[in-house]
Amino acid sequence: MRVLHAVMLFALPPLFSGCAAVSIASVLASTGASTAIRAIDEQMQENALAAPHRTEVAEANLNLAIEHLRRRNYEGALERLNRAREAEPRNSSIYSVYGLVYQRIGDSEQAEKNFRRSLELEDSPENLNNYGQFLCQQGRAEEAEKQFLKAARDRLYRTPEIALTNAGLCAQRGGDIAKATGYFNEALTANPATQAALLALAEIEFSHDRAPEAHKLLEAYLKVAAHTPRSLWLGIRIAEKLGDKDTEASYSMLLRNKYPDSVEAGYLKGNTSS
Repeated sequence: MRVLHAVMLFALPPLFSGCAAVSIASVLASTGASTAIRAIDEQMQENALAAPHRTEVAEANLNLAIEHLRRRNYEGALERLNRAREAEPRNSSIYSVYGLVYQRIGDSEQAEKNFRRSLELEDSPENLNNYGQFLCQQGRAEEAEKQFLKAARDRLYRTPEIALTNAGLCAQRGGDIAKATGYFNEALTANPATQAALLALAEIEFSHDRAPEAHKLLEAYLKVAAHTPRSLWLGIRIAEKLGDKDTEASYSMLLRNKYPDSVEAGYLKGNTSS
């Protein structure tokens, strides 16, 4: 039984408070996807130019770099990170986001260099978590686990479930399902609405021929998240196993119609079972 693997999470620094963060929220709410990033860029440039302190300039540009990263505009992200670094070269979050950008574009050497620099400046849970997910992607699971656990055990970390879920995903990637299950359960203890942990556990339960347990976890997931191709494909197989033909047909139709080009839709077309 093949278990679909979730995308490793990372912990982007939160948008900083103040006019810059408010501007981003208001622009995203009032513009379409095609014009939002341009409008944000213009507002953030104005904020940066008007900011009386170097920290505010750095924060404004870092906020925009994060938005560019989320939209996969890596050139724009690097440009804004360069401006942020010029304003505040010892801001650890800047280097952590540099690491994420370089990781996304496949430059592992620069990614690791920047992740390490971020930790030299501040070994915050966010920086530890981001370096950990990079290490896991590089196949360095033991090193990654240490970073995740150091982050998760920090009492000041507001979202330890992110690091715990990543520890679980990394263990799952390495084939240690027992350890992965333990970390996913820890994540859910910290926050019962942790989407990635709920879905990963549902897949694990289904892979061990425990469809009723998988169904309960998938239902819990759907209370906090919308369906994705991955969750629909799991739901289809669970429904088939439980003999729920109505749900199986409903999910199959939704997967075909809403995500026709997804890998999971391809499984459905090929009548693939896993």
